[in-house]
Amino acid sequence: MNNTYIKEKEEKEIIKNAKQNYLFGMIFGFSIIIMAGYSFLNMKFNCISVVLMIIVFYGIFLVLTATINPYKKILSNIRNINILIFNNVGIFILRFFLSIVYLVFIVPVGIYMRKNKDSINNTTFIKYDDKLVNNKYKFLKIFKLFASEYLYMLPLIIVLLVISILVVTLSSNVIAPLIYTLF
Repeated sequence: MNNTYIKEKEEKEIIKNAKQNYLFGMIFGFSIIIMAGYSFLNMKFNCISVVLMIIVFYGIFLVLTATINPYKKILSNIRNINILIFNNVGIFILRFFLSIVYLVFIVPVGIYMRKNKDSINNTTFIKYDDKLVNNKYKFLKIFKLFASEYLYMLPLIIVLLVISILVVTLSSNVIAPLIYTLF
């Protein structure tokens, strides 16, 4: 009874891996073929086009392997290697963009606040009138920061605009999968 349970569990695991391999091979293979193939067709023949052609053949290999025999161990190994690579690339890109945001927006604000310490300590951080905003709409007080003379919310607005422009402009590019790892 114990051996049959173990065999059934192993068979279910093999079927589960085959389904994952099939989905990986088809989805990732076709996406590689479409992205690299589109770029390959729209450029002149040079070194980059040779690399794109190799990437297209890699995508064709994934699709054919997933279609013919998803039970093969090679597709599972390729899937695990791609997961490892993409996780590390995503972590690197996230750290890179967060470092840029920190250096461009946080450090200058900190330097400004240290330099102008006396003038900042003599003022209140948020100036608002309680008579204008009742208890039900207290969350609207944050919008007073946009109207203040120090413009505390300006770095946040700039970061959101830069990220949204990046997403819109690069979403139709080959770099799109790397941009989407940020979110």
